[in-house]
Amino acid sequence: MEPFLKRFFPQVLHRHNQQPGDQDKSNKYCMFNSRWVAFYGISTFVTGLAGCLFAAVVSKRIGYRKLIFSGTVIYAIGACLQTAAPHGTMLQAGRLVQGLGFGFINQAVPPYLAELSPTGRRGMMIGAVQLFAKIGAFLTNLMNYFIIKRAKEGDGGWRMSLSVMSLPIAWALCLASICFLPDTPHRLIHAANDDKGAEHVLRRVRGTYDVREELHAIIGAGPMSEITLIRSMKLLKKKKYIPVLITGMLIPIFTQLTGVNMLGPIMFRAIGFRQEDALGIETINCLLSLMSTIFVMYYVDKAGRRVWLISGGVMMSISLIMLGVIVKAELGKVPSFVMILVFVIGFGASWGPLGVLITTEIYPSEIRSLGLGISVAASFISSGLTSGFYLPLLCFLEYWIFFALAGAVALVTLYVFMCLPETSGISLEQMPMLQVWGSNRCWKIFMVDDDEENDEESATGPSTSVSTTPSNSSQLSEDTSYASSSSLPKHIELTRNKS
Repeated sequence: MEPFLKRFFPQVLHRHNQQPGDQDKSNKYCMFNSRWVAFYGISTFVTGLAGCLFAAVVSKRIGYRKLIFSGTVIYAIGACLQTAAPHGTMLQAGRLVQGLGFGFINQAVPPYLAELSPTGRRGMMIGAVQLFAKIGAFLTNLMNYFIIKRAKEGDGGWRMSLSVMSLPIAWALCLASICFLPDTPHRLIHAANDDKGAEHVLRRVRGTYDVREELHAIIGAGPMSEITLIRSMKLLKKKKYIPVLITGMLIPIFTQLTGVNMLGPIMFRAIGFRQEDALGIETINCLLSLMSTIFVMYYVDKAGRRVWLISGGVMMSISLIMLGVIVKAELGKVPSFVMILVFVIGFGASWGPLGVLITTEIYPSEIRSLGLGISVAASFISSGLTSGFYLPLLCFLEYWIFFALAGAVALVTLYVFMCLPETSGISLEQMPMLQVWGSNRCWKIFMVDDDEENDEESATGPSTSVSTTPSNSSQLSEDTSYASSSSLPKHIELTRNKS
C-alpha cells in the first residue's frame, strides 16, 4: 500500500511504482530488497523467541491458561501500537511487542490442547489451531483486498488494515473466553493436587462419567510430570531422548524450507502480477489452505501423519519445479497461478496442520515443557532467518529460487519417509519410546533399555537418574512414565504416598 510505503519505507516506493515494462529483470526480483523491510519482518521473531523461551521456563509454575491470557493481552497491545504509529519507531516497537505475545501463545496453546485432547482425537484437536489461524488469515486477506481497492490515498487504508489485528470487541471476546477455559487435568493433579477437579474437567471435556482409566493414567505419569526444568535438562543427556529432540527441532525448520512463507504477495509481484492481483491470489490461497486443513483434520487420526506429509511433499515439489519452468519460459500468469494453487493445496494437506501436531505429541511428559520450548524456539529462529534472507535470496536467485525450494522439499520428504515414525493413536502419558523410535532405521542405535543405559552410567560415573523424592528414589525411576498398564496401580500408590 503506497501510503504505508511512503511513510515508513520510501526507498522501496520508488521501485514499487515502476511499471513492469520499465523494470529490468533484476529490478523486478529486487523490488522489495531493503534491509529495513527485512528488519521489520524479522523483529517479530526475535521477541517471539524470547517470549517462547520465557514461557517454557514458567509454564509448569503458572500453567498454560495464564500464559495464553498474557500472550493475548500483549499481542493486542502490540497491534494497537502499530495501528496508531505516527513514525517508524513506534511501528517497530509495536512489532516487537506483538512478537512477544506471539511467543507466549505459540508455546502455550499446542500443549494445552494436547493435554486436554483424547488420544484418538488429538490430531483433530491440535489441527484446530491451524484451522482457526487459517480462517483468521483468510478473513484478514479478504478485508485487506477490499481495503486496498478502495483506499488509494491517505493513511486510512493501511491503518484500517492493521486495525483488523486490534479490534477491541474481538479481543474482549477472546479474553473473556480464555477466562472460562479449564485447567488441564495434568496441571490440576500434579501442580494443584486437585484430583477431584481433574476428574470433573475430564468428565466435562470427554462427555462421559466414566473417566477412571484416563485419570489413573495421568496420575501414574505423576513422577515424571513433576520434574523441574533443571532436572529435565539433565534428562536430555540420555541417549533415548536424542531422536525426539532432533526431530522436534527439524520439523519447524522443514516447515520453513517448504517455502510457504516465501510464496506470498511479494513473490507474486516479482513474477508479474499487479498489487491487487497479488492480494487476490493470497486470499484465494488462504481459502484453499483452509479447505485442505479441514479435510486433513478429519482423516489425520485415521490415515496417520506420515502419509499426508509424504503425499503433500510430492505435490509441492512437482508444483515448484513446474512454476520455475513456467516463470523462466514466461508462459503467462494463468499457468503460474495454477501451480501456486497446487502448492497451496499440498502444503495445506501436510505441513500446514501437521508440523505443530507432530512437535506437540512426540515429547514424553518428563521433557515435554522443555522440548516444546526448544521446538518453538527453532520455529522462531528458522522463521526469522527466512524473513531476513528471503528478499536478498529472491534478488540473487530470481526464478531459480523455485528450483531450490523444490530440492529442499524433496529432501524434507525423504527425511519423513526414512526417519519419522508414526505417532498417531499413541497416548501422551504412555509414549512407548522403545517401540516407536527404536523400530526406526534412523534412530534405533539411540534407543537402549533403561537398565542397560543405567549400567553404562554406573560404569562411567555418577548416575544422572532423577527421582521425585529421596525416600522413594529406589522405587521411582525415570521409567515410570513408560510403565505398562498392568503396573499402573503401583504407580498410583507410590504417587499418593510420596507426601
